[in-house]
Amino acid sequence: MRVSIELKKSILMIFLLLLGVFQMGILWSDKSSGVPFPFLSQSYWPKAETVKIDEVKGLYIHPKRIVVSDGGTGITDGNGKYWPLSSDSDAYKGIWADVSTRYLKQILEKKPDSENTSDWDTIMKKKCIILEFKNPIPVGILQWMSGTEKPVFPPFKEVRMIAVFPESIKYNYNQSIVYLTDDGEKAYEYIVDNEGGMKKEDYIALMNGIEGNNAIIPMTLVGTYHPVKNDDLLTVLSDKKEEQIIWDLALKTPKEIVLLQRDDVDTIQEILLDSGSKYTEFKDDAGPNADRTEVLFSDDEKIVRYYQNGFLDYRFREMKGAKGTVEEAFEKAVAFIEVRRKKIIYETDINLCEVVDSQKEQYYKFTFDYIFDNMDIEVLDEQTKTIGPVITICANRERVLDVKWHIKTLEYNDYHNYYNLNFYDFYENQLVLEPRLGGQIQDISIRYLYSDYGMRAEPYWLVVVDTDQKFYLKMRGEVE
Repeated sequence: MRVSIELKKSILMIFLLLLGVFQMGILWSDKSSGVPFPFLSQSYWPKAETVKIDEVKGLYIHPKRIVVSDGGTGITDGNGKYWPLSSDSDAYKGIWADVSTRYLKQILEKKPDSENTSDWDTIMKKKCIILEFKNPIPVGILQWMSGTEKPVFPPFKEVRMIAVFPESIKYNYNQSIVYLTDDGEKAYEYIVDNEGGMKKEDYIALMNGIEGNNAIIPMTLVGTYHPVKNDDLLTVLSDKKEEQIIWDLALKTPKEIVLLQRDDVDTIQEILLDSGSKYTEFKDDAGPNADRTEVLFSDDEKIVRYYQNGFLDYRFREMKGAKGTVEEAFEKAVAFIEVRRKKIIYETDINLCEVVDSQKEQYYKFTFDYIFDNMDIEVLDEQTKTIGPVITICANRERVLDVKWHIKTLEYNDYHNYYNLNFYDFYENQLVLEPRLGGQIQDISIRYLYSDYGMRAEPYWLVVVDTDQKFYLKMRGEVE
């Protein structure tokens, strides 16, 4: 009888111990972004997923363009051409693979072989291959991307452009000279080994044969053209029309996260949210803005809103924590995107646009663009009438703190047109009539633009003037 009582006591103590652990797990989950108890309800705490960073770190950083310079003297004698490579081409992919995984790793592990051997303006006009980022990339992120093992402190903090000279060392087929610039003026020279990637003769063949590629419309340095202030601006200059077919794009919210009714909430929560955020409210606007249905999730630390148009607004209640290095914060941003992207928009190309490091804040701000057919895609906020990137993330070394993400799939729409890319024609027939043009042109490019509550992206000219003003003009097709 005594044995029976002792056994019952033991069973009761084990039961109470397990119950205590279970209750502790519930309390822990309310205060932490992770759930340490896998037996808890998956519908209540979505499973936290990890990302193999080494496998995806190279997906989010690419040059805005890679061009082959023929080393000519200017447009007066038909030379001085720059041939942009399509990001889908084998040449683009091979060059960027060499630079991102081989050359940069060597460069960021040693000091420059020389500085200021010639200014960047002179380098751009030589026969070489030039890689240009949309905005300067911090050295820390490039070290992180390239797998730099023994980094040094280079004399520059960011990289704006890179120039590769495959023919610079004629009698050594295993080495090339590479130049970097952070400001478009000063140049840093490095000698790099090029074993394991594209062969030196492949680079030389590309440079010598590019002029015969009729599928590429060459660009030219604008130089001293009076409406332009930036002498290094590359654009299409010709005495004839230079037409290119550009399709409109269809942008759709991925079918997996379409928000129409309350029944869609569980799937959206599983795909987009991390552990701990709980469904709070479903708001179905039946008024004039009936397409602005939204769902709210929240916990003690953060508030998450998701809208019917595919817009995710994710933010912590307090923007604090250890700031860390820019590459630590960037890794958190990449992981946040990747764990969601691979489920719903894995075919969409996403590229780092800009890094903002405000000394007043305990975080870094990263913006990203969608890329389609070598063109960036930006979004018009109909409420604020502002235009910006499709993804903005604030992060520090500990976590992602704030996200604004327009989640879309991209494909060709049912309409295309022939657009004249000749800068002279654009300036004389359209830009000169624009009343907002209040200064000299600093930069000009083309990109897609769409409304945050629309489903079609169309091509626009983006003009930046020296007063830091920028404006968008819809491109005029040959058949309107």
